[in-house]
Amino acid sequence: MKYLIILLASIMILPISYLEISASNEDDIISLEQKILEKINEEKFDEALIYVNQILEIDPENVNALNNKGGIFIELELYENALNNFDSVLLLDENNTKALNNKGIALIKQQKIVESFEAFYKSLTIDPTNDIAFQNTKKIVRNMSWIDESENGYAIIIIRDSNGNLVDYKKGDTIKVHLPLGYTLLRDFGELDVIDYDGEKRIVGKYGDSVVMKRNQFNGVFYAEMQFGDNVLPVIEVELNGWIAKNGDNVTYEIAILLPGQ
Repeated sequence: MKYLIILLASIMILPISYLEISASNEDDIISLEQKILEKINEEKFDEALIYVNQILEIDPENVNALNNKGGIFIELELYENALNNFDSVLLLDENNTKALNNKGIALIKQQKIVESFEAFYKSLTIDPTNDIAFQNTKKIVRNMSWIDESENGYAIIIIRDSNGNLVDYKKGDTIKVHLPLGYTLLRDFGELDVIDYDGEKRIVGKYGDSVVMKRNQFNGVFYAEMQFGDNVLPVIEVELNGWIAKNGDNVTYEIAILLPGQ
């Protein structure tokens, strides 16, 4: 009986010992994080990396440490190493916007613009108010040209008055798509369909929208836009010979474009 009591006592002690070790490790991590910040501010990135690795020895899945390690690799211009760390974070937490933003920055450094856009765009879909992702997306969009896609699709606009009567019907003369956001709009917010194009099966992205006019106006161009929080970026531009819409008219437009690489 005495033996059993001793055995049970030793078993009960184990969780207490485990908690003491965990608390100690947590204190160590907090201390190391402070040292990392100090070294980064001093631009002593090699020394910061030593402390990051010490955290990862304690906790190999520490997301903050993996993000910081990737950020340090960016500063050291070791971009593939940085991407490996951000991908490790995203395996643990696919919605980690810090890792997505950092991944986008690393890809920009490698001139992988479209891949960079995809990282920032995913970050914005998770958090539309993420200013770092938006400002980088805007920079990418501004530095990329509009592509004339008039031969690869169509755009129509239908105007009805407040009673639903058809007022006008126009077909777009020129369709311009801003890469890469324009194709993303069609892919993620429109409808996809398969058509025959030059003897091949191709994917068409179709996007439609409707708006009630708030004032009388003459239009020669209309835009499809993407909104991120309070921020708006025009991504598809359609030019027409011109059309007039009055206050209260319902204007519906539809755009269809062949998606690249499909």
